[in-house]
Amino acid sequence: MNNTLKIIFATLSTIGTLTIIIVLWELAFQPLITTDNNPIPDPTPSLSPSPTSTPSPTNPNVIGISLEQRFSSGDRRLFTNQVNRNADQGIEAFKAGNYDEAYQQFRQAVNTAPSDPEVQIYLNNSQARKSGKPFILAAVVPVDTKQTNAEEMLRGVAQAQSQFNQQGFNGRLLEIIIVNDSNNKNYAQQVAQEIITNNDILGVIGHNSAGASAEGLKEYETAGIAMISPTSTSTNLSGNVFFRTVPSDGKSGQFLARYAVKNNMSKVAVFYTSSSNYSQSLKEAFINSFKLLGSTRVFDMSDPNFEPKSTVRALQNQVDSFVLFPNTDNKITNLSLQVADANASL
Repeated sequence: MNNTLKIIFATLSTIGTLTIIIVLWELAFQPLITTDNNPIPDPTPSLSPSPTSTPSPTNPNVIGISLEQRFSSGDRRLFTNQVNRNADQGIEAFKAGNYDEAYQQFRQAVNTAPSDPEVQIYLNNSQARKSGKPFILAAVVPVDTKQTNAEEMLRGVAQAQSQFNQQGFNGRLLEIIIVNDSNNKNYAQQVAQEIITNNDILGVIGHNSAGASAEGLKEYETAGIAMISPTSTSTNLSGNVFFRTVPSDGKSGQFLARYAVKNNMSKVAVFYTSSSNYSQSLKEAFINSFKLLGSTRVFDMSDPNFEPKSTVRALQNQVDSFVLFPNTDNKITNLSLQVADANASL
């Protein structure tokens, strides 16, 4: 008889910028509870960055990005691995202040690459500059380290900007300054400090990770600039200028705890990573909500001595379910998959 334990695999999935959902999923989007008739598929041996991903913050090319090169309204490409001749010509026209020509070139660039949010934002910015005195917001995303995340966030920004600019407000349209913080705490602080020196910037959309958001928030709080995050769920984030469009980890933890109890999970092993604000926050929220309903054992997947197979074997007769709270780090995600695979192999 298969002794496979029940698993909750929790992660975040962003849709655009202003919408985010918490999804409970099992590997390959199988039903949430594993059973004898529903084994977990084989995990991916390793999760490598996509071919379009750019280097991590430890790469000299990333460290070498100047502060000026981390900002663009249409005067430079931030997603440098994208090739679009019309976009390049639009950038040259934008830098020269020829917004009519920039608009025409960016419009053709959008027709060539309709899913590229950067050129859509530059198209909208050209229109806003033509109209004069635009409202300005900054959108801070991890362009070079989490390109997919950055593009998803900017697609939502581009859509909202396009909708606003159809009517505008008192004859003024919206301009978006795209800012790259590399999802790095130091860079997040630096770009935030630069943002607050620009009196024309009315607010900030971002950042992506909880750690980057925390560093940026310190600066925005001091300057009184509103910050709205579409992806940072950590309960450690709060303040007079902080807003989010996603439920906090406190709410998600309560939901997951209720789900576990509803499905007769009373002895739970919790796997998380202490190096992630998101993972740690969600772990604490779950345990605080679950502790009156059952017992937990906690394992840190970022511990260098953590070994999935032996841990799962040791827990076989001690718990009846696993809860996995990985962050977006490829190594941690892969370890989570190994936990699930070891569980399926019992």
